[in-house]
Amino acid sequence: MTTAVAIREKVGNMEPEDQEAMLVRLLERAAADPSSALFPPMLPLELAMRADTPANICRAYDITKEQFTALVHHPVFIKAWQEAVEMLKVEGMSFKVKCKLQAEDYLGTTWAMVKNPNISDSVRADLIKNTVRWAGR
Repeated sequence: MTTAVAIREKVGNMEPEDQEAMLVRLLERAAADPSSALFPPMLPLELAMRADTPANICRAYDITKEQFTALVHHPVFIKAWQEAVEMLKVEGMSFKVKCKLQAEDYLGTTWAMVKNPNISDSVRADLIKNTVRWAGR
C-alpha cells in the first residue's frame, strides 16, 4: 500500500475539519525532518508562484513525470500546495514570504546542527526551542 493510499484511508472517514488538522500535522511532521520529506519543501511554493513550467521545476529537483504524477495526488502535497497558493494570495511576495522561503531552505541545516553532537548543547537547545516556536507550538 502506498503512503498516499494509507493517508486517504486514514482521513477518508473523518470530518472535514479533522481531515484538515490531520493533513496539517502530517505536513508539519514531513517538514520537521527534511531527510524524510516526501518532496522538496520549496516545490509547492515554486509551483504556486508559477516560477517556471512544472516540467522545468521538476527537472531542477530531479523529479520524473511519474513521480510528479504520484505527488500531485498525495494529500500532504496537495495541502502544501494549497497553503502556498493561499499564502501568495494573502501576502504576495512580501518580505515575510521571502523570509519564509529562506527559513524553509535552512531546515536541513538546522536539522543537521541539532543532530550533530559536535555542536554545543546550548546552540542545539536554542535551535530546538526556536524550531518549536516557529512551528507555533
